[in-house]
Amino acid sequence: TDGSNTFRKISTGRCMDSNWLPILDVARCQAAASALGLGDTVPQMTSISDRPEGCYFFKNTEDLTSTLWMNSSPMSRGNGAELTDVSPKGYREPLCANPS
Repeated sequence: TDGSNTFRKISTGRCMDSNWLPILDVARCQAAASALGLGDTVPQMTSISDRPEGCYFFKNTEDLTSTLWMNSSPMSRGNGAELTDVSPKGYREPLCANPS
């Protein structure tokens, strides 16, 4: 989904698949969430290697909440969007920045 020419939220793949960049700092994560009109604009911090790299939006299909996350794990590098059927179930959608 394109929210602007600066940021986008993707539901499949990785930011780099379309020549965009993962967002790796909190201030840009907040700016992206705000620009895209997401309900949560303050990221929770995590460091889990199998989560998406950097800034991502989690839609929980169990309790219907949506939360913004910033993953600082170096082991998550290159990880993209994911649909998980492990509790909490839902969608993890990376926020990407235009490299230009």
